[in-house]
Amino acid sequence: MENVMSKSFDPALPMQDWEAALRSPEYAKVRRRIFRQIVESLIYEELVEEKSLALPDGERGFVLEGRTRTGKPVQYLCRGQRKLSYARVRLTAAPIMRRVDGNETEAVCLATFLEEIGPTAKEEPKQLEGFLKEIRQTLLHDTHAKFLQTKRPPASPAHSYAELEGDILDGHPYHPCYKSRIGFSPADNAAYGPDFKPLFKLFWVAVHKQRAVVSSSAGLDVEEFLRSELGEALYRTFAEQIRSRGYDPKEYALVPVHPWQWERKVADAFFEQIGSGQLLLLGEGTDAYSPQQSIRTLTNRTSPGKAYVKVSLGIQNTSASRILGHHHVENAAIVSDWLESIRKSDPYLRDELRVVLLQEVLGVHFSDPDLPEAVQREMYGSLGAIWRENVSLYLDSDESAVPFTALCHIGADGIPFIDAWVQTYGLPAWLKRVLEASILPLVHFMYAHGIALESHAQNMVLLHRNGMPTRVALRDFPGGIRYYTGELADKASQPHLKAPPAFHSNVISSMATEQASEVTDFLHDAFFHINLSEFAMFLEEQYGFSEYTFWAMAAEIILAYQKQFPQLRELFAKLDLFQENVLVGQLTIRRLCGETLYREHAVPNPLHSALKELMV
Repeated sequence: MENVMSKSFDPALPMQDWEAALRSPEYAKVRRRIFRQIVESLIYEELVEEKSLALPDGERGFVLEGRTRTGKPVQYLCRGQRKLSYARVRLTAAPIMRRVDGNETEAVCLATFLEEIGPTAKEEPKQLEGFLKEIRQTLLHDTHAKFLQTKRPPASPAHSYAELEGDILDGHPYHPCYKSRIGFSPADNAAYGPDFKPLFKLFWVAVHKQRAVVSSSAGLDVEEFLRSELGEALYRTFAEQIRSRGYDPKEYALVPVHPWQWERKVADAFFEQIGSGQLLLLGEGTDAYSPQQSIRTLTNRTSPGKAYVKVSLGIQNTSASRILGHHHVENAAIVSDWLESIRKSDPYLRDELRVVLLQEVLGVHFSDPDLPEAVQREMYGSLGAIWRENVSLYLDSDESAVPFTALCHIGADGIPFIDAWVQTYGLPAWLKRVLEASILPLVHFMYAHGIALESHAQNMVLLHRNGMPTRVALRDFPGGIRYYTGELADKASQPHLKAPPAFHSNVISSMATEQASEVTDFLHDAFFHINLSEFAMFLEEQYGFSEYTFWAMAAEIILAYQKQFPQLRELFAKLDLFQENVLVGQLTIRRLCGETLYREHAVPNPLHSALKELMV
C-alpha cells in the first residue's frame, strides 16, 4: 500500500507566501477574470442595458453605464464578441476600463463596479451584499490557487485521474462566483480545497437505525460493502467501540463526516443526539482522502480503487449550499439502478458506445421527523454520505481517464492540457471523437429513453487511449436528471422518487416533467450551453478552429444518429434538439436577485444555425 500521507503536499501557505500571493501578478489575473465573467453574464442575462458598437477588427465595444456614489455618470468599457454558441458574450483579455469625467483607468474594484452599476439594473439586485461576498472570496481563494500553480509542475495527461482532480484549478467557466467557498477560512481552504491537493482522514460516527435512513443499490450487501471500504480491522474496531458503550452494532449505521463538517456543524447541531446515544462518536478512519473539483466528493488515496465518498459540507460554493439533501441521498441508488438497468438492456449504450455510469450504490443520512421543524431545518442535510463507484473499475487495460474539465485547461506554462493530443492526431480527427464519445450517449438517453442528464463538465469523465477518446463515464445523478413523463414516455419503468421536504423544496426540484421542451432545454443548458460552448470557444481562441465548424460537426453527429434510429422519429420531433431558440438558466441573476422564480431566458440555438447551413 502506497504511503500517500508521507508524500502529501503541505497545504499550508506560510504567512509570507500568503501575502506574496495577494501581491503577485496572479491577483490581477484572477481579478480580471472575475470582472470579465461578471460583465459577460450581466450583459448576456440582460440584467443591464449595454450599448455596443462594431469595431474595425470584427470585435464589438460594450459600454455599461452607471452612477458614482455622488451621482456622477460613470461608464465601464470593454471589448468582445457575441458568439455563435448560444449568443454568449465573450470578452477579450484586455482590462475593463472605467471612465468618469473623461478620465479612463482600469476598473480594479469589483465592489465599486457592482455598486455603480446596480442602480441602472433592470431588476433590483436584492442580494448584492451576499453576491459581493462570494465574489471577494472567489478572488481570494483563486489567487492563492493560481499562485500555488506557478510553483508546481503543470497538469499532465500522464498524471493519474485522482491527481488531475487537484490539478485542474479553473472552476466554473461562466459563473463569476466559481470558487467562493463561503464558510472556509484561508486555513480551511488550504486544508480542504482541491487546489492545494490536501490529504485528510474522515471522521466516523454511528447513527442509531431509528434515526438513520439507508438507501442502497439492489443486491448490495451494505455490511460487506462497508467492511471492504473501511477494512476488516477498522470495521471491527468500530463495532467493538459500539459494544463497549452497551449498544448493539447491528442497530447502528456508520456515517463518514468531513473533518470541517464535524468541527463546524455536526458537533454543535447534534449534541443532544450524542448525549442520548442516538449518535456515537467513533473517531478518525485510517485511509487518506483528497477532494475532487466538486470539493465535497473525495477520492481514497490510500486504496485508490475504493469508492468515492460524497459527504455533506456546509459551505456555499458557486452560489449553492453543499449539504446533502435527504431526497438526493435516498434517490441516489434508486436513480443509479434505474439508469444502469437501461444501460444494461440497451445494446447501443452497452455494446456500441460502452458508456460508463458511475453508480451511487449507497446513501445514508440522519433524520428525525419528530423534532421541531426549526431544529430539523438546522440539521437538514448536514449529516450524510453517498458512495459512488470508482472510474478505475471500468477502465480497459490500455485506457486512462481525465476530467472533462481538463479539455479547456491551460497550465501555468501557457500550454493547453490537450496540446500533445491535438498535435499527435490533428484537431479535426481528435475533436470528432470527443464529440462522438460525449454527444451520442446523451442524445440516446434522451431520444430512446426520455432522460436528459446534467452533463456539465464536472459530471463527465473522458476515457482515452494515449489521448484518443474512446468513451465517457457519467456521474452525479440524484437531482442531475430530467425525464419525460408525457406522450410516448415509458412511464412503467420510471422510478418512484423521494421528494424534498416542504421547507427545502424550490422551483427547480422536480426531476419529472410532462413538458418535452423542459427535457431538451435541460440537456442544452448543462451540456451544450455550458460544457460544449466553452470547449468551442476555447478551441477557436487557442487553435483558430471555427465555432461554425465545431457546431456543424456536432449537428452532423446528431443527424447521423437520427438516421441510424429511424424508429424514434416521433421523439426526434417531440424532443427537438434543433429548435431555433432554447431556454438556459440565468445563473448570475439567480444569485443577485433571488431564486423565488426559475430564472431563464431564450437564446439562439447554435445547432439550429448549423443545421440551416448544412441544409443549404
